[in-house]
Amino acid sequence: MRISLILLLFLFSLTGLKATDFPPVSYLGIENGLSNNLVRSIYQDHNGFMWFGTRDGLNRYDGYGFKVFRNKLNDPHSLVHNIIHVITSDVRNHLWIGTRQGISVYDELSGKFNTVVYHSAKGTDTIREVIKDIEADAKGNVFIGSEGLGLLLCKADKLIADQIPLVVNGKETRSYGVQSLKMDQKGKLWVFVQNLGLCVLDEHSGKLKLINTSLSMSLCMEILGNYIWIGTNNGLFKYDMLHNGVEQMFATGNVPISSAVSTLKFDSSKNLWIGTVAGLIYLLNGSSSEIESLKTADHKNALDGSMIYSIYIDKESRKWIGTSFIGVGIIDPNKKKFQTIANEPGNKKSLAKSAITAFYGDQEDQLWIGTENSGLNIWNRKTNSFVQHQNIPGDPKSLSGNFITAIISDYKGDVWLGTFADGLNRYNRSTQTFERYKCINPQTGIESKVVFNLYEDRAHTLWAATLRRGSLLGALYRLNRTENKFELFDTKLTDLFVLHEDARGVFWGGNLNQLVKIDKLGKKHQFFNIGYTVRVINEDARGNFWIGTEGGGLLLFDRKTGKIITRYTTENGLCNNSVLSLLDDQKGNLWISTYNGISKFNIAKKEFTNFYQSDGLQSNQFQINSSLRLKSGEMVFGGIKGFNIFQPASIVPVNNAPNLLLTGLNIDNVPVEQHPSFVKESKSGRVLELKVPYDKAVFSFEFTALEYSASDKISYAYYMDGWDRDWNKAGNSRTATYTHMDEGSYVFKVKSTNIEGVWNSKQINLKIVVLPPWYRTWWAYLIYFSAVAALVYLYFLYQSRQTKLTYEVKIANLSAERKKAEYEAEVAKHEKERLEHEKERVINENEKELNEKRLSFFTNISHEFRTPLSLIINPVKDLMKKSENRSSEDIKELGFIHRNARRMLSLIDQLLLFRKAEAGFDHIRVSKLNLYDLCQEVYLCFTQQAASRAIQYELIFENKALEIFADRGKLEIVLFNLISNALKYTPSGGAVLIEVTETTEDVLIKVEDNGSGVPADAGDQLFERFYQAIRKDNSAKPGFGIGLFLAKQFTDLHSGQLSYTSELGNGTSFYLSLLKGQSHFPEVIADLDNQGESVLFNEMLGEVDAFSDEFNADEEVELISDKQSILIVDDEADIRTYIKSVFKSDYLLYEAENGTDGLKLATEKLPDLIITDFRMQGIDGIEFCEKIKNDPALSYIPVILLTASASADIKLKSMEGGADDYISKPFEKEYLVARVANLLKNRNNLQRYFYNEITLQSNNLTISEAYKEFLEKCIIIVEQHLNDADFGIKALAEEIGMSHSNLYKRVKSISGQSVSSFIRFIRLRTAARIMINTDCNVNEAAFQTGFNDAKYFSKQFFKLFHSNPSEFIKKHRKSFNKRYKFKD
Repeated sequence: MRISLILLLFLFSLTGLKATDFPPVSYLGIENGLSNNLVRSIYQDHNGFMWFGTRDGLNRYDGYGFKVFRNKLNDPHSLVHNIIHVITSDVRNHLWIGTRQGISVYDELSGKFNTVVYHSAKGTDTIREVIKDIEADAKGNVFIGSEGLGLLLCKADKLIADQIPLVVNGKETRSYGVQSLKMDQKGKLWVFVQNLGLCVLDEHSGKLKLINTSLSMSLCMEILGNYIWIGTNNGLFKYDMLHNGVEQMFATGNVPISSAVSTLKFDSSKNLWIGTVAGLIYLLNGSSSEIESLKTADHKNALDGSMIYSIYIDKESRKWIGTSFIGVGIIDPNKKKFQTIANEPGNKKSLAKSAITAFYGDQEDQLWIGTENSGLNIWNRKTNSFVQHQNIPGDPKSLSGNFITAIISDYKGDVWLGTFADGLNRYNRSTQTFERYKCINPQTGIESKVVFNLYEDRAHTLWAATLRRGSLLGALYRLNRTENKFELFDTKLTDLFVLHEDARGVFWGGNLNQLVKIDKLGKKHQFFNIGYTVRVINEDARGNFWIGTEGGGLLLFDRKTGKIITRYTTENGLCNNSVLSLLDDQKGNLWISTYNGISKFNIAKKEFTNFYQSDGLQSNQFQINSSLRLKSGEMVFGGIKGFNIFQPASIVPVNNAPNLLLTGLNIDNVPVEQHPSFVKESKSGRVLELKVPYDKAVFSFEFTALEYSASDKISYAYYMDGWDRDWNKAGNSRTATYTHMDEGSYVFKVKSTNIEGVWNSKQINLKIVVLPPWYRTWWAYLIYFSAVAALVYLYFLYQSRQTKLTYEVKIANLSAERKKAEYEAEVAKHEKERLEHEKERVINENEKELNEKRLSFFTNISHEFRTPLSLIINPVKDLMKKSENRSSEDIKELGFIHRNARRMLSLIDQLLLFRKAEAGFDHIRVSKLNLYDLCQEVYLCFTQQAASRAIQYELIFENKALEIFADRGKLEIVLFNLISNALKYTPSGGAVLIEVTETTEDVLIKVEDNGSGVPADAGDQLFERFYQAIRKDNSAKPGFGIGLFLAKQFTDLHSGQLSYTSELGNGTSFYLSLLKGQSHFPEVIADLDNQGESVLFNEMLGEVDAFSDEFNADEEVELISDKQSILIVDDEADIRTYIKSVFKSDYLLYEAENGTDGLKLATEKLPDLIITDFRMQGIDGIEFCEKIKNDPALSYIPVILLTASASADIKLKSMEGGADDYISKPFEKEYLVARVANLLKNRNNLQRYFYNEITLQSNNLTISEAYKEFLEKCIIIVEQHLNDADFGIKALAEEIGMSHSNLYKRVKSISGQSVSSFIRFIRLRTAARIMINTDCNVNEAAFQTGFNDAKYFSKQFFKLFHSNPSEFIKKHRKSFNKRYKFKD
């Protein structure tokens, strides 16, 4: 705790105390950890913790530091509001905190706050009013005074309050404000109601009754006897309970208290402490009832202008004062031991503001005080005034220097003063002037000005010891009274810091590292090596010879042997090893000032008691040789901030034992409040016993002895009984940690000293049980024992059974022959059954094989159907292309023909799908699609068919924006089969209705016709494969019996339902029910952005227009593209314009003004070449090039870097960045054109390489590994899907992991082909390899590579290899076998 020691010079004439009789005031503020310096409320709980309510949170103080509680957003168990008005506790020691917006109750054990609510007209509401005061009675009831809700009552153990009505003129009201509460000794509650007056709570009616209206406002109240003291804005008033009268109180001299009284508090002597808004404190004497103002001197930081909000008197009579902006002021009676005299800012007659260096007490009880650079101060203790003497330049009768080192009075009564750099002075009392003396070395003639010590021996010789200064050594001088000057005694005695004559008349001195026995006559001095600077020499009443050293501690010296008997240092309890001055008292104690406080040494007991700034000292640092024992027995010690004066006999030990508490407990690095299950026993908010699993046995403890006067003097020790061997001395440390503790029972103990260093008997005892792991628990050992017992039992049981078994074997052998015959008969029977089962298995396998051959044949025939369909589709396409001179009707009819021809092709695909579905290899691919668009498309496929037969054909769709998740192709097949069957069995002139309705959960598609209907015996067989209903009315239609099978299979894959109702002769209705949403596809990830592809038009879809590709299938496709593209990236528009003018006639050009746009454009357009500038805003040319080369989709694109620099370093960076070429500006047009052409030639080489690979020619061209790997990967993927006639761009893109557009552009750049042509070329290449390496004929090679039409295969093969397949086989089968080694 940082304490500002300020003298609060209270003058209280009534008690007769002088200003200096009051202890200093210390302060706690934000610099000490207080959350805010505005302190409205102060309270000490049952443990002894001090609680401060501030404008920014609640603070708990333990003498060392603060723990701050604030409101946390979204945490219902935090403080309800940060502005605290009042703090108190109930009989169960729960802390009640009143804030600006409600009340919180603190649970000490859990560390949580609970918010108080109240019963309102609407129910239960949170209190959001300003809380002015809280009082608790002995029954546990808590009364709450609020501004808007009046008086509230929380009954014992409740957190729900009830409003107490106020009765005024016979009428009740609950809308009033309470300003203060106070309960008298009889338990009667007095309440001051705002703007009304003083009220009392009627216990019988439970209502407030107005008693006195003399005062309308009250800031605070206190009760003593039959009087209520009321603080108001107009001063202090006293209410007489017996006579119901109010009297204003005046200070001494009938002077009114001019300021608003903000706080009142009675002390143990029944004196009333009165705090005011003006920052003044008054004291009302409990005996005389007189009020005196406690006036403060003009001290800095001493309650200057700060409003007094609260005064609290703790259990040890400390006064805690809450202020408006300087935090908490503390008046501690325990710090009256040492009176501190220091400079008073603004008071010129006070002690000079300087370190104190010397003392002298004269016969008039005046204290002469030497200072460092502030001259001489003479303190008249009777008048409490100071007279200062300082050097006046030009005045030889003034003090020679202001740095006083020594003051002494000789036997004549003359006062001598030594200065640090200005020689000696003798004070003339009569003239109050100074006579100056010099110590001149006759050998050098130079004055020795540093007079450090003065001493008069028994012979009345006045000695002056001087110190060296620079190269001039000091010496020992003595006064020649006859000549009135100081003469040199001995130059060997330089740097004597202390002089002392012992009881035997031996003269001693001490220098930098030696004790000197001075020979006054023969100058044969003796030197004893001490090793440290000798600052003090003292002989006590018992004849002990003490030497105080700077750094070496306190020494007991044997003058006979010349040796050190004992050394006392900090290890023995001394507060610091630098002994600066030493005095002995009448009780045999030595008082020692140091650089770190004052030590009292009991010589008999050899014990030290230390005192520090926290005990009231001016500071911890004192000055050399700055001490004096006065005639009164008082001692004076000078320091850097004034001096302390005290009576040694009054410094008595404080034997109180501070309350020792655990303030923090972490288990496995988590606060115990978060592990309530580990607390086995607790009492009054304290944990008494823990039970912790072995894997959580990591404990951290924090403990504190609540000592507020001198907490730094408390020492601690802790001990884990069952783990530690002895107590751990922790000193001032207040934490302990234990890790990896074994299972068992322990007791954690903590003890502390009081401020006198005496160990207290009170200890913390916390029981801890560390539970063992499950395999070391008692029930685990019980299981182990049971298991061993069971094994022993089983062993003996086994032995018994073995004996029994041996006997039974012997019996069994007697009937072995009989059983053998029976066994052989049974074996023969089983063998016969096995042969029958084997025969049945062979028959089933043969049937399965036959069925498989039938299905394979069926599938092959389906493939053959594709050829004639192709011969229909392609001519129709030609006609559609030549549609300029055709009528709209012709175009429409051609569209119908083309659509239905494609539909027939789709039916063939259904046959193939049936094969997949029957074999269990079909899966669905779900996407979000518009159901209306799909139904409309299928519906349109049959419009011409329906019109040609005069069938009323209608689609009814309520919600055209309806979307569902489904496999578009499979759902299209389902609808196609349902509509096709409806039209098939509907006679001409009939009706087919397609109706789509929806509910919140599903969609229902009904296909209804008025045809012949379905026989009643068909049932669910209708959905079985190959099933065709037997119709007696000759209405049967040709078919395969697979359409409804596929429809049912695909519906089940969608978790839907397909059913029908039918009446023979009146028609049939099929119902397709599909669920909405996608949750019924647990193993399928729906593609939300893909509307799916139609099976009916799958040849027309893809990133490249497949429809155009079909029409152009017969065109000769160049392997090398004539029109190539260039991307120009440069932040200068002129450069881009110029480069475009150079290449615009021969290339397709794109441009971008920066690297970021260039990357986007390169990704979108995939140019054949990129020209970029080296220096650009944002991404420069090097980074742009690195991003291009690191992108697998762009890495193949050559890049030319343009730069204005021709340095080799820039060129090296360009090449390291992956640039394919580097051209310096300015460049020649022809050179740039040549470089572009050369790089693009490499692209043509790439396409020639592809052509050679496809046509199985020798390939001497060199391309990059990236291109080669991509081409080989594509060939491998296509070859893995040769048997899949539907394998196309979508499947290839999914396999290779690229988008449709990127795949198309990448393939186009490498091969010059579309993806469909690319795939066809790879199929043809594989077919050529098969025809060369195997004995397959042309048809077999075609089918193995996915060509269902042999003629189409021959045609395409001729285009690529310029030879038909049969001629190719004759020409190359043997020679190719020898010439080429094909890639697998």
